Amino acid sequence: MSVITKQEARDLARILKKIPRQGFWIPQESFRALHGAVSMWAPELVITRREHREILLTIYRGPYFNNVWHIPGGYNVWNESFRQTCDRLAKLELGVRITPRFIIEAYKWRRGEHPYGRPLSLFTLCVPRGKITETNEAKFFPVNRLPSRIVPCQRRFIQRHFKTSQMRMHLRSRAGLLA
Repeated sequence: MSVITKQEARDLARILKKIPRQGFWIPQESFRALHGAVSMWAPELVITRREHREILLTIYRGPYFNNVWHIPGGYNVWNESFRQTCDRLAKLELGVRITPRFIIEAYKWRRGEHPYGRPLSLFTLCVPRGKITETNEAKFFPVNRLPSRIVPCQRRFIQRHFKTSQMRMHLRSRAGLLA
């Protein structure tokens, strides 16, 4: 095992101090390396309809999980509140604003599940503040008939929390959605 030298530690500290001065922008290559060393949090925007019998999934387009369905979401940007992060991601991925209701589950990705780190996914029940238009890349799926190509830990999350009517009723009552 290699140990960071005192000089490397000083260099790392000097470089990290530059990040706030440049608006918290980190080059992608550096971001991946940082992500592999430090756990980062990411809201996953759980949007359902039909009494939680359908869940919104979008196609992920990126270097990893390419052309795979996923719950929309992404990473927090430094200096954003949780609500700001959720709203930014919803506008970016769905073109609508949302209201986060509550965190259903905090999930720490297992070693090897994520391509370059072990993020903390905050699966958050959200209510859209506008109409979500379904497209070929954003669709509501019945929770008991998910597409075959979906991020595996997100499939497990959906199965854990939306499988039975009793589970769906519990979520509705927690979200204050019961009439």
